[in-house]
Amino acid sequence: MRKHVLKPTQRRSETPLRVGMLTGSPVPYKIQLYRALANEPEIEFTAIFASSGNVRPIDLAFAGEHAWDVDLLGGYRSIFLARADKSPGLGPSTWSVRDPDVVRVLARERFDVLWMEGYNSVCYMLAAATQSMLGGRVIIRDDQTLLHPRSLPVTFVKEVALRRLFRNRHVLYASSENRRWFEHYGVPPERLFAAPHTVDNECLQSEAARLRPQRAALRERFGIGAHDGPVVLTASRLVEKKQPLFLLEAFRRLRRRQRCALLIAGSGPLEGEMRAVVDRDAIEDVHFAGFLNQSELPQAYACADAFTLLSREHETFGLVVPEAMNFELPIVVSDKVGCHPDLVSRDLNGYVVPASDPDAAAAALERLVADPALRQRMGTASLDRVGEWTPRRTVQGILAAVKDAASQGR
Repeated sequence: MRKHVLKPTQRRSETPLRVGMLTGSPVPYKIQLYRALANEPEIEFTAIFASSGNVRPIDLAFAGEHAWDVDLLGGYRSIFLARADKSPGLGPSTWSVRDPDVVRVLARERFDVLWMEGYNSVCYMLAAATQSMLGGRVIIRDDQTLLHPRSLPVTFVKEVALRRLFRNRHVLYASSENRRWFEHYGVPPERLFAAPHTVDNECLQSEAARLRPQRAALRERFGIGAHDGPVVLTASRLVEKKQPLFLLEAFRRLRRRQRCALLIAGSGPLEGEMRAVVDRDAIEDVHFAGFLNQSELPQAYACADAFTLLSREHETFGLVVPEAMNFELPIVVSDKVGCHPDLVSRDLNGYVVPASDPDAAAAALERLVADPALRQRMGTASLDRVGEWTPRRTVQGILAAVKDAASQGR
């Protein structure tokens, strides 16, 4: 991997706004957005990555060392910072001067607007200061929410630091809960721009149609028998914040009352403990699919009858939810999943349950498992709702923020 990679886009006859986006590393669900922005005539888009993680094989923290099986760099211009092949990315763990060359990159590129996918690292702070000194504007996008309270010392620091950081900044919010977070720290409505987290609806719905005739074979592939009943699917890392053991307990209570199967797509440090619990408590029809790459995950969605995500903390959005909705699945999520106010409505397309109540989770899943007509109605509602949650809305929000910020800079 070269330390500095450029994928130039075609120059246009007009003078578009030069927009740089600084983030940790390429991730599959954002690539479609980058490509769409690269095709917008009003801007000239460049992604700046602090890490080549995900492009090179890395430890994904839930299945050992893997590389994503999709093209992460094609269709848009990108730059990697000098230490990209050694850096884990950007975030709270990178409070060291690891990427000083971000100053050089910004000085050379002279972006009209720098869009930062966060703030909590030295690199982000260096970038914001450099961009301001160069006379450019800064936009911040960070998808935190107020759903998970912090300790008093952290809360105090955030109250002081974030109100100062966001002063006079334009921000992009990814959900209703994310907007509440920005509003809490004093960002006024005129500087708030909706750029929702979205998935490739068109591609996912095409996959759903392609895989639908293979449903029986897909169930068999995951070890689910023809008479094992409806399939409840979850897709996540098996780590504490996702509380997969809580899901397993909810399913244990459900399975006592209804014939059904649980399909777990994902791996992680809690997998061994989960398997031990399944054996100890003799929980029937639990199937571990392991890590599924981007090209494989649609197969799990296609053989499911309902989808659940029961995280307890720091689930700022939950992109697997709109993915599942594109497969016409009813949804059960915890009240700590950040997308729930936007995408899940009780008795319309699913249920929102307390993150600490396994009985409530089991009861919500039981309503779906026991009623095929309800599953079909809610699944149709999921598809209708996600059809309004489109990548085009994200692009339009980013363009609006960029143009407004650039006009104020001038």
